[in-house]
Amino acid sequence: MLPILSNITLLLQAIVSVIATIAWFGTLLGAHRLTFSAIWRLALTLLLIDVAQIWLIPPTYQVAVASTLTILSLMSVGLRGHADGRRLVVLLDAILSTLLAAWVVNVTAALEAWLALPAQTAFFCDLLASGLTLVLALIPYRYHFEWLTASFFQQHQQQLCCFLSISVVIRLLNDYLAYLMLTTAYQGSLVWEAASLVVVLIIILIPILRHQYDLLACKLQQRDRMLVATQQYTNQLEKQYLAYRTFRHDYKNILASLAYGIQNENMADVQYAYESVVKTSQRALPQVEALQLHFIADVNLRSALLVKYQEATRHAVNFTIDIQQMFDPKSFVVDVDFFRVFGILLDNAIESAMETPEKLVSVVFIGSEQLAIINSTKQPLDMTKAMLPNYSSKADHAGLGLYFVDQFLARRQDIELITITDKTQVRQELTFGVAS
Repeated sequence: MLPILSNITLLLQAIVSVIATIAWFGTLLGAHRLTFSAIWRLALTLLLIDVAQIWLIPPTYQVAVASTLTILSLMSVGLRGHADGRRLVVLLDAILSTLLAAWVVNVTAALEAWLALPAQTAFFCDLLASGLTLVLALIPYRYHFEWLTASFFQQHQQQLCCFLSISVVIRLLNDYLAYLMLTTAYQGSLVWEAASLVVVLIIILIPILRHQYDLLACKLQQRDRMLVATQQYTNQLEKQYLAYRTFRHDYKNILASLAYGIQNENMADVQYAYESVVKTSQRALPQVEALQLHFIADVNLRSALLVKYQEATRHAVNFTIDIQQMFDPKSFVVDVDFFRVFGILLDNAIESAMETPEKLVSVVFIGSEQLAIINSTKQPLDMTKAMLPNYSSKADHAGLGLYFVDQFLARRQDIELITITDKTQVRQELTFGVAS
């Protein structure tokens, strides 16, 4: 009876370990979720590794070989089709996945040895541990919890290397303790398991908190720029209003002069009134920029456009907005990352237009679900090069370029970007609500 229970326990733990490892790995990958075929291939590979470590590999090398092969298998699947400098991030995801998947089972084994439970009781404890392992792994995966992807760690390489080093140390210590349990009377340590879980959770939570801090700081900076731009725009409107008031005050005198000249049939007075007053007044009238921002429902999008309008004006770029109806896409979720993407596209457009004689940037709203950013350019945009992670055309986006935009679009199915470029113009079309 005992050998049967032991074999069932080993097989059950192998299956549960495979499912939990894949679920945690898919969760930590975030935007680059595993495909159905990749999950099946990975499951078979990991199951073969677990079976081989139980019956084929000598106990001396069991744990080290199995954990190494598991991590390499996860990395192979995680990098397939995305070999773009994400190797360290995927390696970190793979190590954390194996640690999270094995934690409940390790704690259960340590408790069973410490309490000296009978075989039947230990079997039911193993069943409960397997069920809890699956629940803890599948809930985050089911509800699409997304950990930080390469776009964050691309900006925090030191943090990534530090976390990776810590996770490697924990993985090696876990392998060594598992080796002791196989070869000696070592029963496991609850203190070590608790400490390792705390460290793993810290590795996961600290980048999330740092990311939220960065987003908050970015939002505050955007708000400050919005307030400055709003004040500048208000000052321009006040100047235009004063100019209109001055012209309205003078127009009665102008009409009186013209009427007097006409009544006396004195064309010299009429010509003088026209040349000295009317013609010069037309030149003095302010050139009104009809931004028509009231047609944009989202106040943050309105503010972003206002900020970029002010920036383009400072660089003598002709920034126009063409909108004829209310723009309020209902099937699109707006977040901070979208405004960062929108700002990058506008920054690229302004920077490109500055180098051309036309100096033209135009934002055209098409209906309520599409907009286009059009700018003059000196040469066609190389999209293949621009999407690389280390490419950048500006100092304030060093090392990112359009890579962040590409990462954002990869995880958002409700927005699509189409870029059309030729020798003199770049047109970038954003369509919202694509997934619906």
